[in-house]
Amino acid sequence: MKDQTCQERVKDHYEDRISDLHKLWQAYSKGEEEVEDLGNIFEYGLAFDYVPFTEDDDRQEPGYFRYQLSTGGPGDEFRFFCDAEKHCYRVEYWFLDWYVPWDDIADATGAEDPSELGFVFGVSSTGNSRPPCGSSSRR
Repeated sequence: MKDQTCQERVKDHYEDRISDLHKLWQAYSKGEEEVEDLGNIFEYGLAFDYVPFTEDDDRQEPGYFRYQLSTGGPGDEFRFFCDAEKHCYRVEYWFLDWYVPWDDIADATGAEDPSELGFVFGVSSTGNSRPPCGSSSRR
């Protein structure tokens, strides 16, 4: 069996996360406490926080809200970019693998459009960047 490409790994992880979130959201919407092997929607992720832009930040992107799902090798998260009125205009899925060279990111096309995550957070996305696959050391 051949090793998966970065793109295949991102797609698989993304699809698994979206599937889990759909199951958790459906259970929550029906008033069910938990989903077997997943728990409940409020305990699924690790953190929901804001990552601000700073002048010395080499990202050259605005700050964003981060729904962090895992850390380590690999980590993954959804990033929500909002305007000044907190309207979400872009959602990105980031798969952060320590063992993939950062230079490979430019060639990673990643997963499908993550705007479907809006069903949980009540947002719609009008666009998204390509979800990268690479080293978490250069965020």
